[in-house]
Amino acid sequence: MANFTKAAIMESFLRLLNEKKFDKITIKDIVSDCGVSRKTFYYYFEDIYDILEKYMADLTEESIKSIDNVQTFETELIKLIGFITDNKRAVYHIYNSVSRDKLEDYLYESSMPVIKAIILKKLDNSTYSSDDIDIISKVCANAFTGSILRLIKDGMPDNIEYMIKLISTIFDDAVNAIQNRSIN
Repeated sequence: MANFTKAAIMESFLRLLNEKKFDKITIKDIVSDCGVSRKTFYYYFEDIYDILEKYMADLTEESIKSIDNVQTFETELIKLIGFITDNKRAVYHIYNSVSRDKLEDYLYESSMPVIKAIILKKLDNSTYSSDDIDIISKVCANAFTGSILRLIKDGMPDNIEYMIKLISTIFDDAVNAIQNRSIN
């Protein structure tokens, strides 16, 4: 029952976030929408910022679960932006709030391990150290995060999956170039 209640609160939060700005959502709104008491809300969450942080952490954890089955940059990056494309208004509301850093953290933290897994797969028999792999992965994860944040700021065009294809091609080409060239 506890997981059901927590999930219901989080669903209410997301539903409200799709309707109004993050900074305008109150705990009263959430408990009223969800049908639980304030005490129940506070049992699971400290405040409105905590629920957002836990929601983003759950999304990140979900994306990392499939790390053993990573395929290509394109397929994995499209999975990562699923939340964004499914909840455009909510994402705008987070992006335009004081909690934008939670969105940025989600994009980076969920993409980093996935990108690193793909790079490890592509550079399987290379002479690159784990430190080199970390640097390459961080650069790609930061490029992905920055690109998606720019797309959000620019109004998230309808062809976002096409843009992900382009970003993926750039990543593929970069990793292939790294694989074919020694930095030593």
